[in-house]
Amino acid sequence: MKSKAPPGFINVDLDIVSRAKLGAIEASLSQTTYSLYSGPVRKGIFLLRLECNSDPKDADTATIKLCAAIEALGGNERRLWERALKRTFDVGYEIIPGCSAIHVSLRPETLKRVIALGATVAFTCYLGDGSHPGVPINGRQPIDSMPHPPSSATGSGH
Repeated sequence: MKSKAPPGFINVDLDIVSRAKLGAIEASLSQTTYSLYSGPVRKGIFLLRLECNSDPKDADTATIKLCAAIEALGGNERRLWERALKRTFDVGYEIIPGCSAIHVSLRPETLKRVIALGATVAFTCYLGDGSHPGVPINGRQPIDSMPHPPSSATGSGH
């Protein structure tokens, strides 16, 4: 029996920011992830935003699946990962009207895997009104302040 996702859980995005094009990583992970965006964010800086191609039950499960995909990279793809400027597992939740709190839990083993991959964990909470901002890919906003684009691949909105 499939477990029900925690209230408000959307998914975990994996954002990779690099000075190199990231198409090789995107291709290598195409069996286990959806590409939400792959391309330039400003001159000489590229972003690859991925999420699991399955419906993970919670943030911990999604993060584990993404870690496993990255850990399986070899050769050139692994070097691209290691040379990336930023590697972020971004946990997405929707703020549900009437909900007083959102609880997010990642197990120590999961966090150890993220750390071993040289990545960070971020949390993004979206208003529960169904509107999610798009990303201006115009080079005017730093990577850290860019909102997430809606997902056309999965319809998850994160």
